Formats: sequence, structure tokens, C-alpha cells
Amino acid sequence: MKSAFNLRFSILTLALLCVAAGSSALTLGKARSAVLLGQPLDLTIPVGLGPADDASALCFDADVFYGDVQLEGSRVSVSVQPSTQTLSATVRVTARTAVDEPVVTVYFRAGCQHKISRKYVLLTDVA
Repeated sequence: MKSAFNLRFSILTLALLCVAAGSSALTLGKARSAVLLGQPLDLTIPVGLGPADDASALCFDADVFYGDVQLEGSRVSVSVQPSTQTLSATVRVTARTAVDEPVVTVYFRAGCQHKISRKYVLLTDVA
């Protein structure tokens, strides 16, 4: 009876270790940059990386809404900017369409297999 319990406990421990070893230390920071009414969106998002993460190998994606209207994916660009720090990166989200609503919402996703996401709600300033 006791050996069956030890076997189950050992299997559970091994499974949890495997899950923890495959997890990422990816974190998404606060959005930076002013969002100006009448100007195209230009937003930067700091991304904290784990020791095993490489910013150039990660997948980044964003859905941008001006008010309740989603911009076409072809009008939104997401790119990784070079960083001087080894465990961080800066991701730039831009849109070619001028901001025409007082509220901009960005749904930002990072990671290829295991995605993390964050919703940014931004109020515009007058240019």
C-alpha cells in the first residue's frame, strides 16, 4: 500500500517537474508611447525574457481596435527592437491608419507554442 502511494507521488512529482521545465519566464510590461488623435499608432511594449528565451525566435502578434472597429491585420505591424539588456526586448506595435477614436485597445500576444497575452486600453491625447 505504501509503495503504491510512493509510486503515484513520484509520478506526480516528475510530471510537475516536466511542466515547470517547459514553462517560460516571459513577462509583458506596461505599454509606452503617447497615443495621439490623428496620428498613426506607434506603441512600444517591454518584454522580459527568461534565460532560455531568445526574442528573435519568439512569436509576437497584436490585434488593434480604434474604438469598436478592429484594424485589418495588414495595417498593423509588430516588430522586435534591439535591446542592450540580455534578458529583455522591446516590441513595437505600429498601425498605418491614423487614430480616429478616443480609445485604442491592443490585444498583444507573445510566444509561439505557449502564448501569453495582455490587453492594453489606451486613451488618446490631442496632437
